[in-house]
Amino acid sequence: MSALDAHPPARRWFFRPGRRTAKAHQRPSLLVMICLLWLALVVFTAIFSGLLAPFGYTEQSLLNRLKPPAFLGGPSDHLLGADGLGRDVLSRLFFALRTSILVALLGTGIGAATGTFLGVHPVRIYLRHVLPNIAGVLVVQLTLNFPEIILLETSLSFLGLGIQPPETSLGLALGEGRNYIATAWWIGLPAGVVIFLTTLSISLVGDWVRDALDPSLAQSE
Repeated sequence: MSALDAHPPARRWFFRPGRRTAKAHQRPSLLVMICLLWLALVVFTAIFSGLLAPFGYTEQSLLNRLKPPAFLGGPSDHLLGADGLGRDVLSRLFFALRTSILVALLGTGIGAATGTFLGVHPVRIYLRHVLPNIAGVLVVQLTLNFPEIILLETSLSFLGLGIQPPETSLGLALGEGRNYIATAWWIGLPAGVVIFLTTLSISLVGDWVRDALDPSLAQSE
């Protein structure tokens, strides 16, 4: 006698492996939840950077030049220290995050819109029949392209080919800190940590979304 025959029909749904594995794929793990919380914090900081930053990102104070973070004995109003021009590292990090996220959003959106609408004509057939069937794949592709654009912007700004001063971005902040890596490591390290955690979180969440939207995974198990 099989497991299905030993239980009444009303309870057989519980023993269907396909449904249980499908729900297991859709349920985010603790790591994915942590990544989602980090990304929510990143988005919140990027949106409200002007309110959260204690100083303007171009505001200089040569008296505080290369001051260490507050937890290392630096000024209490500079939590992450100051750079070579006395600018608050934390404030510049907030605005740099906003710039990099905006660039990544624009780049991802333009690429997705252009690639999508150039494929499948006339528009009516595309909107009614094609788009609903590729929506899941499109969402997954967006989550995979987003960290790539962040890293591309970071690389270009680090080399001096992207965002230019007096504006700031994560890559530019990282590039500015390379000249002080031995004496004032706090200038570039925060931007590097944010880049690493943000791109890693987006990649992990993108993998989870791909698994949740791919019905073949549940069917194969």
